[in-house]
Amino acid sequence: MKNSLSTLTKEFKVSTINPLWYLAIGVAIMALTHMTFSIEVMAWVSSVPFLMYLSLTQGWKSRFTFFLALVLAWSFVVTKIISDPIPLVLVFLYSIPISLFHLPGYLIWSKFKNQKYALFLFPVIMIIMEWIQYTFTPLASWGVAAYTMHDNVSLIQTVSLFGLAGLSFLIYWVNVSIATLIIKRKSSISTFQLPLFVLLLFIFFGSIRYDMSKAIGIDTVTVAAVGTDSEVSGLPLPTKGRTEQTRTALFKRTRTAAEGGAKKISWTEAAIFMMPEDEKEWINSIKDLASELNITLVASYVSPISQSPLRYENKYQFIDSSGNITHTYLKHQPVPGEPAVQGK
Repeated sequence: MKNSLSTLTKEFKVSTINPLWYLAIGVAIMALTHMTFSIEVMAWVSSVPFLMYLSLTQGWKSRFTFFLALVLAWSFVVTKIISDPIPLVLVFLYSIPISLFHLPGYLIWSKFKNQKYALFLFPVIMIIMEWIQYTFTPLASWGVAAYTMHDNVSLIQTVSLFGLAGLSFLIYWVNVSIATLIIKRKSSISTFQLPLFVLLLFIFFGSIRYDMSKAIGIDTVTVAAVGTDSEVSGLPLPTKGRTEQTRTALFKRTRTAAEGGAKKISWTEAAIFMMPEDEKEWINSIKDLASELNITLVASYVSPISQSPLRYENKYQFIDSSGNITHTYLKHQPVPGEPAVQGK
């Protein structure tokens, strides 16, 4: 395997390709990696073209070009989830800060890429910057590499040991190892065997942990998520007739889920817009629904508090099977640009 890898990388000469092509490929791969419509496997190579570009170029112009490409890549990523009332132009309020947080990892690696510790320098800097972002900024954990594995049941088990940082470290480590393997055209323990071994170890641990949890035979509870027909996310607010249609659909689906055996049912965020003057009657109706169906209901809705400018409460009511509200939750981390009152 090692010899075949060495032969393959020697036949492929990185420098024969215009470095701008690596930027273009990097933008395309990054756009396919994060958030909605993502391809999980892309995460393991999403940084490789960018690292190859940095290894082939020098000077502030190339670094500025790289930063623009990084912003473009994250702009494509964020565009996939932008919806009303947030205008598309505000995509840069997300993509530029995320790019700035990721930039140091790339630039520091490019400066010290020939050092022995460069393989670990890149993932270390990247997870430090991720931690700073989700600890101290309103962007929270948007763009964190670990989220790209959200569908991989085995790998996400490792978050129980090392948190988001551990899984992100592995993803960045594999990326820089692949880039180094291609650039230097030779494999080594640190660029091939070791990251591959750790990846397999993570998968093995996650598979064992997941399978053991299934084998214990503990009691389980059926849960359900209920979607909404509401497409309202800003002005104009829905008419009473439209609100009643949405309410009827939510209640019908909730009943269907309960009849199917669900004991805990949650509605998706902002399932319905409810005017303040109707909120008291609305709360009584969802309390009655939970009591009647003998379910725990997490009922979400948006209640406007002003229309000029638009401000609203984006909330959940947690209701037990007796129809009692156990907790009211206002969204704690509204995304930048969302006109929601921040919960405490």
